[in-house]
Amino acid sequence: MTKRILSFVWFFIVILLFVFSVQYVKNESSEHNKQEIYSQWQHKYIFKTPQGRYVNTSSRSENGVALSEAQGYGMLISVLNDQDKSSENQFYDLYTYYKHHRVKGTYLMSWRYTNGAKQQKQADLKNNATDGDLYIAYALILASEKWSQHRSVYESAAKQILDDILKYNVNYNNNILTVGNWADGSSKYQN
Repeated sequence: MTKRILSFVWFFIVILLFVFSVQYVKNESSEHNKQEIYSQWQHKYIFKTPQGRYVNTSSRSENGVALSEAQGYGMLISVLNDQDKSSENQFYDLYTYYKHHRVKGTYLMSWRYTNGAKQQKQADLKNNATDGDLYIAYALILASEKWSQHRSVYESAAKQILDDILKYNVNYNNNILTVGNWADGSSKYQN
């Protein structure tokens, strides 16, 4: 009987070791895959300029197109990545690009900016996309929690964006967010 119990105990220990090994390999592989995808994304979509980094939404590397929504996604991806220093540096560069491409007189990012273009469409420079600015503000809030040495700067920037969204992107007749500052009373997209 004791031999049988001992065999059962050894069998149970072997099964437990196997399960823990599989779980460990799965977790390590998952983290490796996540970092590999992050690295591939950086090399394919993140472009550096003298004004910071942007997420290129164009299939061309020259005259790349930065959209506020993509910039917000890029900032979120960077802050959620676990590589502290490189993610923090990339986040800061994306944030710097946002600061250089805001709608004049606001903290809202211009909806679209074509890098290297001699002429920008004025509508692209003076209009924003509410969802892009919400992503940017959310990324700044997460960054303020993750990188406490920049907490006050990132919190302040997020608050400024959210204040301007309330100022320029709300239809107060219906109490809804509009798609952008251009969707005002004269636009059929206000509602």
